[in-house]
Amino acid sequence: MKLQKDDFNVFKIVGDGMMSSVYIAEGRLIPAIIIDTLDNKDIPDLIKMHHGNQPGDVASQFVRKIFDKNIYLLTLNFTKPIAVSFAIEFILPEHYSLIDGILQSKGLYLLTGKRGDRVSQNIEDSILLEIPNGGFENSWDEVLRRVLMKSLKDTSLSKKERKELAKENIIRMREVWNFRRSDT
Repeated sequence: MKLQKDDFNVFKIVGDGMMSSVYIAEGRLIPAIIIDTLDNKDIPDLIKMHHGNQPGDVASQFVRKIFDKNIYLLTLNFTKPIAVSFAIEFILPEHYSLIDGILQSKGLYLLTGKRGDRVSQNIEDSILLEIPNGGFENSWDEVLRRVLMKSLKDTSLSKKERKELAKENIIRMREVWNFRRSDT
């Protein structure tokens, strides 16, 4: 699906990482994304309201930004504990692994901060979002393959070799995302 107009505040990723707990998502690694919300207090308020309260409700969807096949947005529409809608911008050459991690883990830790902040510094100010499969994953494998093939274009490898290397890179990346931590 393509986003046709800017109905959302769009936030850029200023930091990322991954987190894991044996008690969450069967111990899988979950991407953690820091967005800069300096001019928007709704999102930090939303995160604070989630602590110690019942889980909130959020609808999510990955969409491609119209006129730019290298930018995808993750739209988030919260209805509880407060109504807030916004999107997070993913630039494919930089963030393809984060998108794949979100799809593999079906989740995302959301944090607010500024460029240079680390996930480990802001762990207390985060919320875990469930990002269920919404059909985007059906086209994602081809998009991911295209991005990896393009990143290898300036090498001396043949197209067949680039295709094989891209396939291997996807397998290795997903091995990391599907690693499970255990309490034993």
